[in-house]
Amino acid sequence: MIYLITNRNLCEGDKYLEIVKKSIEYGIDRIILREKDLDDKSLYSIGKKIKGYMDGSKCKLIVNSNFMVAKELNAYGTQLSYSTFKDSMEIIPKSIRTIGVSIHSIEEAINAEKLGASYLLCSNIYETECKMGLQGKGTEFIRNLKCEVNIPIVALGGINLDNVQDVWNAKADGVAVMSLIMKTKDKREIKNIVNKLKNTR
Repeated sequence: MIYLITNRNLCEGDKYLEIVKKSIEYGIDRIILREKDLDDKSLYSIGKKIKGYMDGSKCKLIVNSNFMVAKELNAYGTQLSYSTFKDSMEIIPKSIRTIGVSIHSIEEAINAEKLGASYLLCSNIYETECKMGLQGKGTEFIRNLKCEVNIPIVALGGINLDNVQDVWNAKADGVAVMSLIMKTKDKREIKNIVNKLKNTR
């Protein structure tokens, strides 16, 4: 399962929606709409467009942080930080059945599963540009998590075509990328990236 986390600030000019659209066409499994600086109305507008691109595909939309917009869009699910998940459990709309929780430790992973998380977004596996200087936890973190929890583990952080095989070998259930695709200058390269992410498994 390949997840694309959006970030329009990484794209050149007006390529954002085209990159997302092509990613869906070329087989991305999940889009996590993560545009934290947008108000609800703007986030909904972009989400509606992206959801439209998914018609006829198997790709599903997940809205980061904003579970009310996720409800309005009838999205597949929402992605929440560990702290937001804990503090918001009673107000998350019942219609949202898939809840991803971002975790950074085994303790958080165990607690998130107990509290009802659908899957775990685990980071950071490798050092990333957005968190320079923060050492990656490595694939051993994935292996240790697999021994402690039973829900799917999606690996995030510095994953590229050179190291993704190691991530799959560690038995991750999914891989999430952001800059690898969002920074793509040639849209034709997206197909190559998605295929390699999947076929190295």
